[in-house]
Amino acid sequence: MKEVQNLFPVPILKTKLDYPLDEIEALCQIERSKDSTGIIKSNLGGWQSGNIIYPDSPFFFLLDIQKICQEFCNDILEIDKSIILSSAWININQKFNSNQSHTHPGCILSGVYYIKTPKECGNIKFIHPAQDMMTRDWSNSISFNSYNSELWWLPSEEGRLYVFPSWIKHLVEPNMSDEERISISFNVG
Repeated sequence: MKEVQNLFPVPILKTKLDYPLDEIEALCQIERSKDSTGIIKSNLGGWQSGNIIYPDSPFFFLLDIQKICQEFCNDILEIDKSIILSSAWININQKFNSNQSHTHPGCILSGVYYIKTPKECGNIKFIHPAQDMMTRDWSNSISFNSYNSELWWLPSEEGRLYVFPSWIKHLVEPNMSDEERISISFNVG
């Protein structure tokens, strides 16, 4: 009998959160008005806030995200340690702005919660950890699936939360919309 065993799957949690996105967008814009320069990390253009002071911030939903991450650690990764949301920040990307390929070192999980996602605002892409070798050896694959793809994308969708291992390389495509794409990213340690 033939059997396929998945040796190194990468779990990505996907869920919809039901929060008042217009209120959260207003909070994001208030934060940007306090510091119009922002910081530059993985963002190519756009605006990125510094760390949102948590739990003493108006971003009321961060505690719920921390609980979701704790369940993900316990139930899926089988990590029996208490985790905390160690940092969170706002991303506001205008037309043509993107986030280059990066990881989040020193954390267990990272994630993104989408607040505003106009049509064609760019999706999040995850890069296979062995991309360089796959490109070298499997570049002639005809149909791609989760076993042989170097990249896998998930849609930027309002209210959508993605949580993933911090070590997986990821990027966000350029925003091709005339409207801003707004998200909140975070790390868990």
